[in-house]
Amino acid sequence: MYHLSCGHIVDSMDNSVAVTLMDYTKEGSKAVAYKNVCCFCFQEYKRENTVFYSDNDAMKWLLNA
Repeated sequence: MYHLSCGHIVDSMDNSVAVTLMDYTKEGSKAVAYKNVCCFCFQEYKRENTVFYSDNDAMKWLLNA
């Protein structure tokens, strides 16, 4: 059993997705989070439009004031 970043448990890492997400620090500054999440949570993050599909996109968002 594997405990994922989203808090869910899966029996195989084949049932998880490595994802790069928009995030924020406690102070409110932009941050990038790298997580392994379940397929359901991945779909939720996609709906929320917080998934980066490339490191380049993540850096552009992070560095854009």
